Parts: sequence; C-alpha cells; structure tokens
Amino acid sequence: MNVIQIFAGRASNGQVVHEELPVRKIDDCTYELLASPGLAENVAKGDLIRMHSSEAPVEIVRRGGNVCVQMFVDGTLTSDERTQIEQSFHSTLQVSVDGQTEQSMCFSIPVTVGFQSIEHFFNALSTANPSASWSYGNVYGVDGTTPLNWWSGNESD
Repeated sequence: MNVIQIFAGRASNGQVVHEELPVRKIDDCTYELLASPGLAENVAKGDLIRMHSSEAPVEIVRRGGNVCVQMFVDGTLTSDERTQIEQSFHSTLQVSVDGQTEQSMCFSIPVTVGFQSIEHFFNALSTANPSASWSYGNVYGVDGTTPLNWWSGNESD
C-alpha cells in the first residue's frame, strides 16, 4: 500500500491544503483510492484517479461505485461516541468507516445502498447528535447543488 497527498482545497490564506490517502499505485500518476477522504471532494474509495499536480484536483479516470459521506461535529466526539456511530453504521448500512478524528468521520457506501437509505441514516444520526452535520463528498459539483450523476453513467462536470 502506498500513500499520496491529494489536493483538498485552499485555506483562507491561499495556501494549498492536502489530504493523505492510502492508494494502490497503477502507474506513475494513476492510483486506486483505498479509502474515502475526510476533506477532499469529488472522490471516494475505489475511484481510479490520475494526479497531474498536488496543487490541483485529481482527474477521475473511473468511478469505483462508492458514495463518500463526510461528517463533522462542533466540539468533539469521544472515542466511545465514534465507536457507537461506527457500530450503528455497520449494523445499518454494512459498509466502511474510512477515517475519524475527534471532530470528523468519513464513510464509504456503495451507491447500490441507495441515496434514501444513506440520507435516512445520516439524518437520524444528526438528529441524535445535534452538533453533527454531514455532506456528500462526491455527489454534487462545485456549486454544491448540481448532481454529478456519475452513478447513472451521465457524469456532469
């Protein structure tokens, strides 16, 4: 397993923000993501990406079929709270928790689970934990509202 630093955006001071992700190297600049990111957008576990520069977003070569969900909390999540969320997640959706900190968690969910099931789980989680908010990491375009539609085979940019 290799690790790469992908572009995750820019800080308010203009500095590039990177995120470290585990990958399987395909060739010099092509990788398969082995986990969904907690910060970077437009990618998820299983995606085949091409990285031309660490200063710009990656190019999607092929989608891996997973939805990335990023959850953040105001304050902190204790280890017990994160374990409880992870156990609930596994028993409800039976998919993977790819990363976690005291203030965030990221999840990979096969798109075949369905958006209704995903939204039901995370809306219930947010209701039970009012300081938690969640968003899709690879479902909407840069405007935050236009669906990318990769799951239908008609991806829009």
